[in-house]
Amino acid sequence: MYPILFSHDNLTIYSWGAMLALALVIISYFLYKKFLEEDINPDHLINLILLCTIFGIVGARLFYVLFYEWDYYSLHPLQIIWQQGGLAGLVWYGGFAGGLLAAIIYVRRQQLDFWKLADLFAPYMALAYAIVRVGCFLNGCCYGKACALPWAVSFPVVDDLYRHPTQLYSSFLNIIIFIVLWYLYPRRKWKGEVFVSYLVLYSAYRFVVEFFRENLLWGSFLTISQWISLGVFALGSFILFYRSRQHKQDEKLFDKRLL
Repeated sequence: MYPILFSHDNLTIYSWGAMLALALVIISYFLYKKFLEEDINPDHLINLILLCTIFGIVGARLFYVLFYEWDYYSLHPLQIIWQQGGLAGLVWYGGFAGGLLAAIIYVRRQQLDFWKLADLFAPYMALAYAIVRVGCFLNGCCYGKACALPWAVSFPVVDDLYRHPTQLYSSFLNIIIFIVLWYLYPRRKWKGEVFVSYLVLYSAYRFVVEFFRENLLWGSFLTISQWISLGVFALGSFILFYRSRQHKQDEKLFDKRLL
């Protein structure tokens, strides 16, 4: 564990923040090239990444405060923004909702094609997530349940038990998701297919990995992220099935017209 990568005088660089910055730099580079290929003004990329990052962090924080620690933060509201050791307690689904809301507002105001941009961003969202989870591992947060596996890891800030390195599970699985979506993008058959596929793949991954992760249970046997994942998976799967079926029907109709 290396929660602090560098510290000198009043300058402290935290592992999680460094990995977030690295993720943003990497995906910005690849998305910039994609924007040029798709003939989209790169200025929109900078604006979208800044807005989605800011609103994503706000959404992730608010979700954590409201659903995990409301009893505490309702009595200490200033610590919602800042507490000893800096900002802590972020939930991805809240971050996704916040970032998505910001993206939708921006895209509508700029009269851009939302689904085209969503498909473009989807693979790199998975890649960014994989990189940031390495930061979680270095920071010692988002750890797994105790186990006796050969690759189990001890997180001294938590206890002396050896646990599932669920952060690394997450990184590995999201790299696979990135590869799948990257392969799918040039072969997509309808707008939104890559983005919806990302929702399905992410929710499936998250539902499974939560069984190995130490997290708050809702309803005795599932975590809040698992409940949300079930809903996202069901909705995404329905959209994939419906739109794919509709696309096939359109293709058959087109073929008949050619005949």
